[in-house]
Amino acid sequence: MLKVKDPDIISTARQIITGVLLITLATLRNPKWYLTEIRQDQILPMIIFAVIFISLDTATWYQAIKRLPLAKASSFLPISALIAFFGSLFFLGETVGSQQVLGAIFILGGLVWISLQSLAVFKK
Repeated sequence: MLKVKDPDIISTARQIITGVLLITLATLRNPKWYLTEIRQDQILPMIIFAVIFISLDTATWYQAIKRLPLAKASSFLPISALIAFFGSLFFLGETVGSQQVLGAIFILGGLVWISLQSLAVFKK
């Protein structure tokens, strides 16, 4: 098994693999998705959204890797989905369905549970 400890390599590989998977899934679902027109007034908010929230995602990942073992830090990866959820809600004005709300509740609940478990370990 390959052991990589450099956070730059881990983060870059994670983002590339995720991007390839998302493009593949989008193409399988709708082969002409890339031909969809984007309104001019949507371009700048989309770019700002991507830059800000991808930067936040990467920064939180680096902090988690620095402070925690990789196995425990990996449990915080869903934060990126939560950040994207709230960002798309507040900045892009997307509508929220019950599945997204339920997913956010599960992510927050899992993070609270992991944090409480970590606190219990430190108190012993």
